[in-house]
Amino acid sequence: MVAKNEMWAAKDAATRARAVHESKKYKRSLVEIGVMLSISAIYILLSFLVPGMSWQHQIMCWQNAMMAFAFTVMFTWMHLRTFRWSIHKTELPLV
Repeated sequence: MVAKNEMWAAKDAATRARAVHESKKYKRSLVEIGVMLSISAIYILLSFLVPGMSWQHQIMCWQNAMMAFAFTVMFTWMHLRTFRWSIHKTELPLV
């Protein structure tokens, strides 16, 4: 009887540890998405708000903004693919 309780306690601890690890990965993924969106917005604003910027530098800013936006789309796709079903399977602790 005691062995079964210890076994269930070990499984519960493993489930909690896995949920905490997934929670950290989930938060890290959201931070990456936010950073890429911020970088894209900075480059767009930089290209329009800096007076006297040459046409070549504006194009370079637009290209960097498009690349940052493309990375944001990629990170969002990876985030949705990774965490869409796993969140519903495990309860995430409120950390």
